[in-house]
Amino acid sequence: MPKWLTVVLLVVAVLVGTCGLVISGGMWWFNKNRAQLEAAGAEATVEGEAFAKDHDDSSCVEEAFGRLAVKSGFLDEARHKVFLKTCLRAAARTPGFCTGVPAPDDIMGSAGWAITTCGKRVRGDQQACGRLMHAVQEACHSGR
Repeated sequence: MPKWLTVVLLVVAVLVGTCGLVISGGMWWFNKNRAQLEAAGAEATVEGEAFAKDHDDSSCVEEAFGRLAVKSGFLDEARHKVFLKTCLRAAARTPGFCTGVPAPDDIMGSAGWAITTCGKRVRGDQQACGRLMHAVQEACHSGR
């Protein structure tokens, strides 16, 4: 076997092994923390429903941005998105809330809209904001 083929096969084997370790580690971590993650999601759902009783959809978005400004880690982001989705589903809809909001499957429109919207509202992590705004798109185009 030529030397270059041995090197290529070795590199491929190392990459496959590394990917396997990363996937296995992620699955192990998720399974170990599953109960805690489910509890956090359930708590965010209850908070979203409770907040929506006395607030409208715009207030839900503002509250989610406020929460994102305080805690913006990966798991915190997921929790804020659950809160926002639940809140938007239960809150009163204000006129014009969904005006200009592109459908979630409009990739280019979504990107431009998220950049513009987040640029006006958030000073911090624009990517986290964009991921959070996906909940607004889903709420506006869910057929509610």
